[in-house]
Amino acid sequence: MSPGPVKPFKNRVYGMDKHGLTDPALPLSVEKSDEGRRVSLQSERSQIFYLLSGTLYKKSAGGFLDQPAPVIVVIPPGRGIRLRLSDDSAFYRVLLESWLFNEYSIRHWEKSFLFFFREKTAFFRLPDNRPVLFERIYIDLLDEYTRRKPGYRDIIRVKLSELFINMARLKTRDVSRVDVSVSARGITEIIGFLEEHYTRTISLEQIADFAGYSPAYLSRYFRKKTGVCLFAYINKIRIQKACKLLKHTDKTILEIAYSVGYKNISFFNRCFKKIINMSPAEFRKGF
Repeated sequence: MSPGPVKPFKNRVYGMDKHGLTDPALPLSVEKSDEGRRVSLQSERSQIFYLLSGTLYKKSAGGFLDQPAPVIVVIPPGRGIRLRLSDDSAFYRVLLESWLFNEYSIRHWEKSFLFFFREKTAFFRLPDNRPVLFERIYIDLLDEYTRRKPGYRDIIRVKLSELFINMARLKTRDVSRVDVSVSARGITEIIGFLEEHYTRTISLEQIADFAGYSPAYLSRYFRKKTGVCLFAYINKIRIQKACKLLKHTDKTILEIAYSVGYKNISFFNRCFKKIINMSPAEFRKGF
């Protein structure tokens, strides 16, 4: 069952008393907002930014990278990131006290779920069956903050453990992971890279390494931006180059196939006919 529509809400900060002072026994503070705006996420504390609805935009060398909700951003202590949000955005922002991790390292049998707080800024795209789970955890956290029934501090720690463990499980599943590095490149740079290296045998992993994404996310991102899958686009570049060589040179079809990156003449002929609607020989006869 998918979550219902997000109800509007104004900025609220939980975990503070009427004087704006935090409870020293609480391991976090929480901000909840529905105002689309620029957000500067920089603090000496670890942060978890959860975009509940709308879209966030992160500046990169090639422009802005867009990430539709639901997506989680983890920012380690001492690091920062600036995001631009769409007007319909709603989000939670959690700031975690550093002593919490020391406490967890003593109390928990399994500590691997905290590893992503020691890395660079990381983006987590939630799969379709996960937003309900994460939203429930945040709702429970806020409920314990506001109601403050006996034992709320301990329940908050349990809910944080549940949050961390589920995030770590996302991190270890490439299909669910949106891993965008700080130096991630835009679609123009990615296309430029393909046009420069189309003659080589190049893997998805090599392109993803250049672009600064996980391979799974690069495939989705490229299709969203261009309307075609990545390797279909590479074939299109190669066939366009082959057309120019067929038209303006006396090279054989086999030589042209090899020069534009194909190692198999039959595959070249199939790709050419699929894109141009005629064989290479028929195309050459037209000139």
